[in-house]
Amino acid sequence: MADINLADHSFVQADIIACHDCDLLLKDQQLEAERTASCPRCAAVLHVSRRNTLQRTLALSIAGLILFIPANILPILTFEALGKSNTSTMINGIVTIASEGYWWMGVLVFFCSIFAPFIKLLLLTITSAGCLLQWPLRLLVRCQKLYQHLDEWGMFDVYLLGILVSFIKMKDYGVLVPGVGMWCFVGLLLIAACCSSVYDSQYVWRQIDARRRRINAA
Repeated sequence: MADINLADHSFVQADIIACHDCDLLLKDQQLEAERTASCPRCAAVLHVSRRNTLQRTLALSIAGLILFIPANILPILTFEALGKSNTSTMINGIVTIASEGYWWMGVLVFFCSIFAPFIKLLLLTITSAGCLLQWPLRLLVRCQKLYQHLDEWGMFDVYLLGILVSFIKMKDYGVLVPGVGMWCFVGLLLIAACCSSVYDSQYVWRQIDARRRRINAA
């Protein structure tokens, strides 16, 4: 992807952006698809423009919502030892943590592994579909703000790392069989990563601002 230097300072107040690394004020510019804007002072990447960002985000977020239910209710791992077996799902793992007295940890795991990722996928679906279908601006603005607040709280990768650690530690004590929920969870993790990669938050804000200007001018 080609780089664009945003050193042009002939801007109006509404078009100012600040570099997130060095706070240099720059003129905001709309990029062509698959191009990168970088800071002229510290070379930090300011924005990467994605092709068909709304359509791709909508497709991925809907796929993530479809996988979300089986990933959470179907068996993730089945542990077999001495003729007995025990099946674990995402939900009963959280219930077990809470029942052992670590209710605060159970709440934290629930929030980071189930609630926040589900709300993020739902917000991406609403925002991308709303921009494409011209839904009310107030709804889009609220969804976009809430998504940015929750963006750092979805921790599918941390939960997957915990599953892998459990698999390594328990494999010498019996047989561990990955369940359907595990594969759904891995697919959900990949979809969530792809959503974060293709979603262009700045493009969405520009779409919202453009619609607001058209409404005010009408």
